[in-house]
Amino acid sequence: MKISKLSVNIVKSEIASQAIGIAVSSDGAVAKELGMTRDQLALLGFESKVGQAIVVPTGKAKQVIAVGIGESAKANADVMRSAAAALARAAAKFSSLTTTLATSGRADRAAIAQAVTEGLILATHRYDDLKTDKKATSKLISVLIVAPAAMSAAINKGVKRGETIAEAV
Repeated sequence: MKISKLSVNIVKSEIASQAIGIAVSSDGAVAKELGMTRDQLALLGFESKVGQAIVVPTGKAKQVIAVGIGESAKANADVMRSAAAALARAAAKFSSLTTTLATSGRADRAAIAQAVTEGLILATHRYDDLKTDKKATSKLISVLIVAPAAMSAAINKGVKRGETIAEAV
């Protein structure tokens, strides 16, 4: 029995969604898609710490969410699981999300994809069948993981394993 309402799929390029989640390490360059520098993010209180997420004000229809992964050399599967959970919580007001989070990190691609999927699904799960006030329930129902063709087989394997494990918890 499937308990999660969240669908995780892999795509080769960004497709229309309400929000995009971008990993930001505490070292290295900041992705140009954020439209901000590291100093501008710091002014908003974003320090790229593991599990830190912020919706970046862009003035565009698609919202951009910066997700901290800490030092890029230390971004293993556990770090990426925490980052994915933070991303899911930050994106709770949106119904769809696109992210490249599974292509970040320093480990086996399948392990990273599994961890990202587990973090996304487990962070959005709420048992609210007996509640009358469902305001705390995440609206996020679709996540698209952008992955280049060279990584898609490993990421697909990790996503499937992550879905299985998250559903079993």
